[in-house]
Amino acid sequence: SRILQTSLDDYTQALQLTRDRYEGKIASALDLTRAQSQLAEARAQLDDVNAQRDLSEHAIAELVGAMPGDVHLAQNAQPLKLPGIPHTLPGSLLQQRPDVAAAERRVFAANANIGVAKAAWYPDFSLTGLLGGQTQGSGNLLAAASRYWALGPLVNLPIFDGGRRSANERQAKAEFEEAAAHYHSQVLKAVCEVEDNLGQLRDLQRESEDQHAAVDAAQSAEQMAMSSYQAGAASYLDVVTAQTAALQAQRRLQVVETSRLQASVGLMAALGGGWKSG
Repeated sequence: SRILQTSLDDYTQALQLTRDRYEGKIASALDLTRAQSQLAEARAQLDDVNAQRDLSEHAIAELVGAMPGDVHLAQNAQPLKLPGIPHTLPGSLLQQRPDVAAAERRVFAANANIGVAKAAWYPDFSLTGLLGGQTQGSGNLLAAASRYWALGPLVNLPIFDGGRRSANERQAKAEFEEAAAHYHSQVLKAVCEVEDNLGQLRDLQRESEDQHAAVDAAQSAEQMAMSSYQAGAASYLDVVTAQTAALQAQRRLQVVETSRLQASVGLMAALGGGWKSG
């Protein structure tokens, strides 16, 4: 609504300017009608945004057990800032995920004497290699995870070395293999989700930079169109076109920034709660 309110203020000033020019026999009736239509359309869009905000407030109130009128969203809140992501994150962060942690516990419960160092299950590797200048191709992270978490031939584990295995040992081996395979699957799923969100953040960062440039260019064009109109060198149609383009560019930027926030939240969820371990 902040963007629409700013545009509404600009359109109001433009309408007043056009009305003055019309009364001075400088602007045409068509220019005046266009200015009036543009302002009315902006008001309608703002009304729609306010209606959607009311619905969101009521939904939030229901979730937190409050009355509908007790929750209010700021109408002109400042844009949220994305949290900084460290360049390198330890793979042990994935242990924060309930599904991975539960699968790991099942592995160790299946055979407490497996003799595998716990640290080896969570080696450090760069989860953020997809960002910045160290962009990697799709699937590299998954390939790395496959190497890190590949269990290999389970018959080589110490518990199964040498001697005749009893029925209990064979059952223990089968239970461990099942638990380990499930764990392996959960870790790969977690890594895939991390990679998906990192990839989104990388792509959306570039899109945000491009869209910021588009907004700057559109706003410059808007100012030039208004100056030309005031000098009598352009029609109000030029002003309307430039203002519409500027508004669309700003709203598109808002969509991109919202997507970046959503991807950041998705990354936190994929890591099981963020990247501050310990």
